[in-house]
Amino acid sequence: GKDHLPKAEIDMNPEVLARLERFAEVDGERIRQINAYSPSMERWIPLVWIVPEDTSTPRPTLYALGGGDGGQGSANWITKTDMAELMSSNNVNVIMPMLGSHSFYADWVEENESLGGKQQWETFLTHELPGPLEAAIGGDGQRSIIGMSMSGGSVVNIASHQPNFYSSVASLSG
Repeated sequence: GKDHLPKAEIDMNPEVLARLERFAEVDGERIRQINAYSPSMERWIPLVWIVPEDTSTPRPTLYALGGGDGGQGSANWITKTDMAELMSSNNVNVIMPMLGSHSFYADWVEENESLGGKQQWETFLTHELPGPLEAAIGGDGQRSIIGMSMSGGSVVNIASHQPNFYSSVASLSG
């Protein structure tokens, strides 16, 4: 297993990226940017967090992976769905990892400089990120994962490699 691997470092108050303000409607309140350092990819990964309306008790976490542009373009979960309103009002944390464009959110054997270097997305999403992130945002250990387009098949693969890690899995157009 990979339980021995280092965990992500979480920065709850990073400088917000302009493209996330524009394309993911990050406003610093209902929709926030968090950064997580991935030891396996050796870089900071911006995460968009849709904050639940009630944060007084721990809540489930939904990991929503983007399509080919990694969620950083105009066709993402926030701009093309009502996910922000639906999940926030149902008191679910939603986390959308950015920078995964054209990666299929997989662990790659070789680095790809045009995509930012090392691509170890499955390791990041299943071993490095959940514990520290969910502790920081008030997760309750229940998690689900959803993917669209490029990441649709990826979420099914990720979940099949980690039995019982996710409560549910959804693939849309994948």
